[in-house]
Amino acid sequence: MIWTHNFRAKTIIILLLILSFVLISCKSNNNDTTNIESKEPFPITLKMAIWNSDPKFIAYMNEKTKAFQEILPHVTVEVESFASDSDYLQSMRVRSAASQLPDLFELKPNWLQLFEHDLIPLNEYEVTKRNNIAERFAVNEKIIAIPSSLQPEWVYYHPSVFDRLQLEIPQTWSEFITVLQAIKEDGAVIPLALGAKDEWPTYPFNEFLPHLLSGNETYLSDMAKQSMPFGEKTPFYTGYKKVSRLYHADIMGPDPLSVGWNDAVELFTSGDAAVLAAGQWFLPLYLAETGGLEDLDAFPLPYRDNENEPLRQMSFADHFLGISQESLYQEEAKTFLTWYFSPENYKDYLDNAMSESVFRDISSTNAFTRKIISQIDASQFIYLPGDEQYTRLSNAIQLDVKTLGQDMLVGRSVDQIATQLNERWKKAKGE
Repeated sequence: MIWTHNFRAKTIIILLLILSFVLISCKSNNNDTTNIESKEPFPITLKMAIWNSDPKFIAYMNEKTKAFQEILPHVTVEVESFASDSDYLQSMRVRSAASQLPDLFELKPNWLQLFEHDLIPLNEYEVTKRNNIAERFAVNEKIIAIPSSLQPEWVYYHPSVFDRLQLEIPQTWSEFITVLQAIKEDGAVIPLALGAKDEWPTYPFNEFLPHLLSGNETYLSDMAKQSMPFGEKTPFYTGYKKVSRLYHADIMGPDPLSVGWNDAVELFTSGDAAVLAAGQWFLPLYLAETGGLEDLDAFPLPYRDNENEPLRQMSFADHFLGISQESLYQEEAKTFLTWYFSPENYKDYLDNAMSESVFRDISSTNAFTRKIISQIDASQFIYLPGDEQYTRLSNAIQLDVKTLGQDMLVGRSVDQIATQLNERWKKAKGE
């Protein structure tokens, strides 16, 4: 009995020692972000992915994010930039599939649904509530990313060419083509630099013109309710007839499909082309190439048939910033967003991006934009991507409006395009 008693006592002592060791280990593990000796948080790195082709802006972002350490000294923000948004999207989709997304990453509005399940909801976040338009881009009632900018879409032109030829800013589609033909007849410069060797630069015409003609910001989502949204008398068909007229007016040089975007930019910035269509994001690029804005002006795309029709200014919300579900540092990422979109920092961002504000009580001071807005009588029209049903149908028929621009330039007719799209659309809907 004595032996048994001693054995039990020793066993209890051993068990108590093991339990003490486990408790100490758990306590250590529960504080794995804290340095035991200094009582300071261990250094962490927030990875942030963006796309931008302007080296000056990328340098600004790298320098700006370093200042965040004044708020959280133990946090470093590492910015990864992509020159092409298409390369960026491909990379993010691969990383999503591999569960390796960065802590923070940017999105375009029509990519939000693709990453719905990769991002944390931000509906109740204070920064979200200060944003003027974030709610309009909710996916299934979840605000998963915060837009950073609003970019008006313009037709840029050189006033020196217009003044020399005594040309007025066109107010209708016919006037627009007439102005470009007058520049062609003069022969000194190419009228319109498009860059159609790369498919995406056709977007101001092939993507935005039907949307503007519809007069309906939810035009794409409403298309999903229709059986034949591409046929005659639809905004798509009417808009593509206008685009076809432009593309076949012989105003883009001898071979527009041999000129890529970089070539188009060089033609325009050097003064060898009179007109280029792009968003406000083009301003920093132009400024970097030329050093000034003296010979630059702009006007909204004049899609209408007569001046009695309303003129809408297409604006594109961009650079939506969200936080990955996979991030181990979501609270630090939220703190970063609060700092990033604070009034002082955000005004600095607007000045460097030359963009329009999307936050209450914060205004852009961009002199060029203020001048354009004061010169035109147009209502704001914000591009909204299609809903889930539209996305499903457009993916099913492989609808790529920018590629259709290239197809039109090589001779494919609007009727051929519309007929084929309607057939595929009805099949995708099961009708």
